[in-house]
Amino acid sequence: MKKYFLFGFLIVIIMFACKKEKTEEPVTIQLNFTSLVADNDTILPGTTTNITANATGEGLVYTWTSTGGGNIIGSGTKISYATTPCMYGNYEVQCEVKDKAGSSQSKAITIRVQ
Repeated sequence: MKKYFLFGFLIVIIMFACKKEKTEEPVTIQLNFTSLVADNDTILPGTTTNITANATGEGLVYTWTSTGGGNIIGSGTKISYATTPCMYGNYEVQCEVKDKAGSSQSKAITIRVQ
């Protein structure tokens, strides 16, 4: 009887000792580019406005471009858009956000210079 008890006890110990631990899968936050906002969307020639990109995700990289003129100053989630003294009209500033998985989303905002 002792042999059967010891044998059963050994089987139970082996089962628990060999139990494979579950590893939790990392939670991935999907890219979500929620907004692109300028402090002022109408500015005077030769002035600047701040533009902020709001996005969530992992390992985000921001790429800023503008059409027709002006200078982008800074990087990351917040930049300044600077116009020259002779600039008049509507100019588009675009932000592309990429995450570490390679997904990307873009938004654009129009800045009026008058």
